[in-house]
Amino acid sequence: MSNGNARRGFFTRRFGISAGRNCFGFFIAAGVLVAGQAALAASVTITKDMSSPLSTTAIATADTNGGKMGGTVVTAGFSDGTTQSGVWAPVTPSIGQVLTDLFLLGAGNTASSSWLLMNLNPNALLTRLTIDVGAGSHVFDTALPNQGTENSLAGLNFSDSLGFPGSISVTYSRPVGLTGADPLGDIFTVMTVNFAGLEGGGIATYVSGLGFNFLQDTDALARAGDLSSPAVPVPGALPLFVSGLGGLGLLMYRRRRRPINP
Repeated sequence: MSNGNARRGFFTRRFGISAGRNCFGFFIAAGVLVAGQAALAASVTITKDMSSPLSTTAIATADTNGGKMGGTVVTAGFSDGTTQSGVWAPVTPSIGQVLTDLFLLGAGNTASSSWLLMNLNPNALLTRLTIDVGAGSHVFDTALPNQGTENSLAGLNFSDSLGFPGSISVTYSRPVGLTGADPLGDIFTVMTVNFAGLEGGGIATYVSGLGFNFLQDTDALARAGDLSSPAVPVPGALPLFVSGLGGLGLLMYRRRRRPINP
């Protein structure tokens, strides 16, 4: 059976409907991926990398959904060393996804429903996922500090919402602060998830079981493309120090050029 036929057969058996290339959006819209399904879930270790900060003028107040996250870049890594990237695109006004020949990632309302991740690679486990929502004019909104950056409201950390045994490590990077202020440590543009600690060493292909469902809140920038690197201030003593060196050099030059009296 071809990969495409296997995919359609799997979803027909699982959900009783015919699945096309954009079928995953319908699962999210139908409420299949609802938060809080799992009684047991993988343990998650979270790290926040505060280096290389970014700046934005404002965060939007409206809820974020996958249909608005176009341009987000997603890269999946596999146990055989293979990596593949894809760019997020809307499926409906409220649902979006990345779908390549090796993986699927889709989401609806990120504040109240799960993201869906599926390994479509028949030859390897999916072990790593990096999502750059900054490329789609969004940020990941984490739980702490609660009500941190203005308009970000209460965030939500990455969590396994379906119940996979094992452990997961998550690193948030490229923190974002409002113009003129340091990042508070609640919003980031990049999230990297390591699945190698899951039982079996990663996420198996979808024909071997269910896809991986996880929760993670996002917020939209108030203005698309409004991310920049903050200016690095020059220490106040540096201009004087440079100026002093310049004066010293000029003095030495003049001394060298002074004529020698016979």
